[in-house]
Amino acid sequence: MSLSSVSAAEYNFTSSNITDDFQSVIDNDTDDKLVINLDDGDYSLDQINVSRNATIQGKSRNTKIVGTGNDILFNITSNNVKIINLTITGFDTAIQSNNGDLRIDGNNITTNGICIDIRSVGNDLKGIIIKNNVIVSSIANYNRGAIYISAPDNSHIIISVSLIGNNIWGNSSSDSNGVRIRGAGCSNNITFTNNNITGTYGGIYLYGASSNNTNISFINNNITGESRYGVSFDASSSNNSWFQFSNNKIIGSYGGVVLSVAISSNTNISLTNNNIIGIPNGVHLFSYSSKNTNISFNNNNITGISNKGIQLSSYSSNNTNISFINNNITGTDYGVDLYVYKNSKSQVIFTKNNITGGLYGVYVYSFEGNISGVSFLNNNITSYYGDGFYFGYFESPDRIIPIASINISNFTINYNSIFATNGIGLNFAGLYSKCRVNVTVKYNHINALIGVNITGFNLNSSFDYNWWGVNDITGKTLGVNTSNHFILNVTNLTSLDDLHLGDIVGFAFLVLNTSMNNDGVEYLPYFVVNGTYNGQTFVVDNFSNFTGAWVVSNVGDNVFVATLDSQDVGFTFSGSKLDINSTISVDDVHVGTIAVISGQLDNYAGNGSDLLNVTVDGNIYDDVVINSTGGWNLTYLTNRTGNITVTVNYLGNDNYTAFTNTTSFDVLKNSTNSTIDVSGDFKVDENITISGILADVNSDPINNVQITVTVGNESFNVTTNSSGVWSLVYAPLHGGEFLILVNWAGNDNYTGFTNITSFNVTKLDSNSSIVIPVDIKVNETVLISGVLSDENNNTISGAILEVIVGGESFNVTTDSVGVWSLNYTSEHSGVFNLSLIYQGDSRYDGFTENKTFNVSKLATTSSIVIPSNVKVGKSITVSGVLTSGGKPLANTSVLVIVDGKTYKVTT
Repeated sequence: MSLSSVSAAEYNFTSSNITDDFQSVIDNDTDDKLVINLDDGDYSLDQINVSRNATIQGKSRNTKIVGTGNDILFNITSNNVKIINLTITGFDTAIQSNNGDLRIDGNNITTNGICIDIRSVGNDLKGIIIKNNVIVSSIANYNRGAIYISAPDNSHIIISVSLIGNNIWGNSSSDSNGVRIRGAGCSNNITFTNNNITGTYGGIYLYGASSNNTNISFINNNITGESRYGVSFDASSSNNSWFQFSNNKIIGSYGGVVLSVAISSNTNISLTNNNIIGIPNGVHLFSYSSKNTNISFNNNNITGISNKGIQLSSYSSNNTNISFINNNITGTDYGVDLYVYKNSKSQVIFTKNNITGGLYGVYVYSFEGNISGVSFLNNNITSYYGDGFYFGYFESPDRIIPIASINISNFTINYNSIFATNGIGLNFAGLYSKCRVNVTVKYNHINALIGVNITGFNLNSSFDYNWWGVNDITGKTLGVNTSNHFILNVTNLTSLDDLHLGDIVGFAFLVLNTSMNNDGVEYLPYFVVNGTYNGQTFVVDNFSNFTGAWVVSNVGDNVFVATLDSQDVGFTFSGSKLDINSTISVDDVHVGTIAVISGQLDNYAGNGSDLLNVTVDGNIYDDVVINSTGGWNLTYLTNRTGNITVTVNYLGNDNYTAFTNTTSFDVLKNSTNSTIDVSGDFKVDENITISGILADVNSDPINNVQITVTVGNESFNVTTNSSGVWSLVYAPLHGGEFLILVNWAGNDNYTGFTNITSFNVTKLDSNSSIVIPVDIKVNETVLISGVLSDENNNTISGAILEVIVGGESFNVTTDSVGVWSLNYTSEHSGVFNLSLIYQGDSRYDGFTENKTFNVSKLATTSSIVIPSNVKVGKSITVSGVLTSGGKPLANTSVLVIVDGKTYKVTT
């Protein structure tokens, strides 16, 4: 087991500390780590020798260190040194180091000479980070820079440097670089990210010849060389891989980007999304005598202000996948200058670029060598003053034996737009006299004074299926005969026979001169054909294969005029009046309402001034307007029922034939109904008002019509007044539910109806007086009587009543004045119950009335006859006669009490 500890010392200095204080701490502190913190303030210091790992950092950039104007501030001879947050002025060099693992972060440095000078003495310069600094140098030596990093040539050390987020300016009036790095014969790994770098001479110069250059990246930088290059990187005779230029803005007054990777092995070099401006050239890539694999230019804006947009010098090489895709490339002389001859293998492709040159869009150069393996696909190539493509050749003046032949083969120019209106589209005239050219040029849009000049060089080249700017290409294709080419021609795709106004016709405008069809136009680059059809402008383009469909809009001549580049063509076809008709739309309506009659003329177009005639039920309307799209309408107030005929007549005009069309609709009677108003509590014989309102379906009253009102089984005719109101007075003769039926048969304009309701009539209440004599005796015949009357005290005659007396029932009938009577003889005495019952009838409710009366017994007496000689012990007969009112009473039990003993005897 072993134990270790790391000690760290931290010192806090103020502006009162002097150089010796710094030097003493650095020289004498024995801790593993050393941190010197500087408070804000102004420090006056001389050279400090940093011979150990140390961090020297200011509290902020208000920590200002001022020198005397000469010498070096920090002379660093150790690894693991950090200089942070200092403002340094008044020195020739702020930081000088001969070691790696150096971090310079957040400083503001202004010097007379090199601001940061890092030079290897044979050791690696790894782990160097220069970040977020403001660096301004007045150095006037183009072999140095505001930042200068170097190593002895061919020392084979590793240089690994990252510059991130710095503002760097070499501001001498001349010969001042922003950054210069020399690492020839080394292994270089260099990153520039998010920097603003300007030099009055050059922006960035990297010299890494005879080296292993891996992971060289320029990302999101603004780099300007005010009198020379923006970025110049010499990586020739090296192994180069993974070079990346992305999202940079690079400006150079003697070249935007100069990248020399000649005599090297180059793999994965990419320039993407950069804006590069150079005088004279935008980008010059030297990759000759090399093995080049995966070199790509994508989505860049590259401008050469006084000469070439891009010069690619990749001759005598093995080229695999060199591509230029989606770039805007502009050169005032040459858009692209292409040196790709004498290659053992060549795969160079330009796709979807906009290439513009003043003299030449693309200049293809050969120096005593064959050219092959080049493709230009889907590009826009423009030359303002000269040729779209120019093929040039140069032979050494020192050559003694002439070259037998030079060949251009496997060279493809397809699907491009080539504009050279002051020159030749493809000019091979600059080639060696014994050069033989086998190129494929198809499906291009070539607009030039002369399309191609290949006179004397053609060896089975193909120039078919191009559009040459005119139909007649006589004198346009020099040195070659084409079998097929596209011409501007108005070619109908649909029949032109028996056309009428409004018919649809189809046309193609770009067709092959032989077949007169448009096969293959889909492969042409995008462009448009401008034209007019009957005076109206239109365009057709690739998206429709230069075809379109039009509506026949004129009777007589329909005229096409089409224009493309220098070619104009016309075409006329005939159209006839359109046979049209109109729909007629009308719904059935009720009489007295408005019928809306409308229609639509088929395939009609107008200006809203055309008229047609509409006849409705014999009424003529000759001013019905047809709107611009063929619609029309009319309103008609109906005044009768039945079937109504509608006739539409159109006389025609310059564009449309006449027609007549007929339909009909029904005018229906209005439906009707009537309310029935009857409400209240009604009694028999009471006058009842029954009324209602007769109205149609729209609630409009119907006046002066007779309707039938049936109440029960009685019918009455009533007539409506001006408000549709009718009424009837009715007196019911009996009680119960009465049905009311209101009926109307209708007339010419109205349908009939039947409506039903009912009401109830209550019977009259009835009652009777009962008159019974007083002091009634047994067996006495008495007269019981009364008067039957209703609730209004009106007597009721002819009514049968039931009288129940002592359990006996008697029917009595009232006379004409409602009187009833009964002679009744009671056979015994006592209280007699009398019930008078009336069942009622259709007019009267019945009742039951009860009463009682007494019947008194008759007075009796009896004579008593007793014998005169009564003797004890001898039976005697006691007798007598029982009478009532002097009349004997037979069979009557009599109790006779003799000397306290009771005897019951019967008369």
